[in-house]
Amino acid sequence: MDGVIVRTDRWSTEMFVEDGRRAEELGYVANGAGASFRMRLDGVINGVRTINVIYMKSYGKKWEGSKIRTSVRSYPPGSQDYHTQDEEPVAFELEGIHNPRTSVPYEFMMELPEKNVVPNGDTLILDFNLMGRHISRLLACYFVITDS
Repeated sequence: MDGVIVRTDRWSTEMFVEDGRRAEELGYVANGAGASFRMRLDGVINGVRTINVIYMKSYGKKWEGSKIRTSVRSYPPGSQDYHTQDEEPVAFELEGIHNPRTSVPYEFMMELPEKNVVPNGDTLILDFNLMGRHISRLLACYFVITDS
């Protein structure tokens, strides 16, 4: 992930452990209120139309109020100006708690509005921020290319 995660504050890579047993799932875990990280992908090939995130929902006190807010921006090569600079970035929130008494991975998919599709060659910026007080966990983040 070197060069992709360009800033991190209180997120770490951890193997999921439940009841003392080691599971097969590795994830990126938020450790405390306000935890955040930024992913940066320079020179996107074929553009990006869809953002997909696989994340964990669980139960219990440490998951109460857990929510990740993710924002998506892009800018052209040689520029530090985001295409959406004068507008709010495209954003979505992922809830971390649910009622079933088990931990379950969920997939979230967001098709970007046409004006926010990331063109070929641009830089894609994804900011992830923990909105609650407790833990949250990402399993994967991937992108679907544009038709062009």
